[in-house]
Amino acid sequence: MLFRNLFASFSVVSFLSLLFVGVNLLFAVDLDKETQDFLKKHSPKILKIISEAEAKKYSEILIEAEQRIEEIREEYKESEEEDGKELAHWVARLADNFSAMEYQMWKIEEGNTSEAEGEEIIGELLIEHLGLRNKMDTELIDRLIEEGEEEEAESMREEIEWRKESSEEAAHELFEELFGEGEEEGEEEEEEEEEEGPVYEAPDNEDLQKANDLNGVSYEYKKHILPTLTKYCLDCH
Repeated sequence: MLFRNLFASFSVVSFLSLLFVGVNLLFAVDLDKETQDFLKKHSPKILKIISEAEAKKYSEILIEAEQRIEEIREEYKESEEEDGKELAHWVARLADNFSAMEYQMWKIEEGNTSEAEGEEIIGELLIEHLGLRNKMDTELIDRLIEEGEEEEAESMREEIEWRKESSEEAAHELFEELFGEGEEEGEEEEEEEEEEGPVYEAPDNEDLQKANDLNGVSYEYKKHILPTLTKYCLDCH
């Protein structure tokens, strides 16, 4: 999918920017009008994150937000050139939603919100993410039909229907897709890495680990997220 490259870039590129901040703290983000207008239209949750982080002086989040805005705008531009404004909009919205989920996880881990409140928001964001993805895929179906790719369009249509009919499973798979593999798959990957050698190893530096404020956040789906999702309707998109 178009937005997966953006999510992958967050895990390495954006967080490395924190290494160069040192002791300099950031308590406000200066956004020009063009950037504000872009975020209001395509990534409104980033604006809310910035507003809260400024009020509560989450310096590390403000630094991260600046980097993510740049990345989302770059990804939007590339998607617009390749696929048009409509799909580029959904790419930006999905990345915006993903950032909001990571932010809530960070708040829980740092003790800046209760588990109950944070998990409820994450559940709502998962629901929203599925809805956004369905809308983007619906546009892709129309394009595939226009291009004569009937079989691929039908396959995507069935995927959308499955997400609606098997909402709980769809949410589970989405959570694992965005934040890591399941336990069994994770163990298999670890075994493969031991045999073949890791593709990338993060530095064993304590300061680096502290700098990666959102990147290291993880949550167990069944324990933390599923109980919240059962309160909501995932079939309404």
